[in-house]
Amino acid sequence: MTRRAALSVALLSVLFASACRLSGPSGPSAKDVFEMRSECATMVHRWEKEAEARGTFLEVHSHYAPERNRCLMSAQGNNGAGVDILNLRDAQSDAFLAACSGVDGRWKCQIGQNYDVTHDQVLGYIASTMEGD
Repeated sequence: MTRRAALSVALLSVLFASACRLSGPSGPSAKDVFEMRSECATMVHRWEKEAEARGTFLEVHSHYAPERNRCLMSAQGNNGAGVDILNLRDAQSDAFLAACSGVDGRWKCQIGQNYDVTHDQVLGYIASTMEGD
């Protein structure tokens, strides 16, 4: 994880902690969620620019999930070496939650530690996980 990404994770954690203190048991306020979503989008945008600098061009989307207190990122595209990429990751920890890589339409996919999944199942998992924004 880059220094910027680590700083973003720290800032997002501070914002969430502040939101929890301010909001009480019902969860963060709408303003706090907006700020966390904005920070999540900024973190994912930085990741996208770093990937582009390495020659990997992906369409990326961010989603802040308040119920999980996680910044999620979906990415789809080509790594520049002929491999198609589709993944969902926790942008704060950079952990893969679901992923596919493919060459000539042949995909190898996983959701968590389950490697017996199809490309369509991963697409559905990503769509359902990224709902709400």
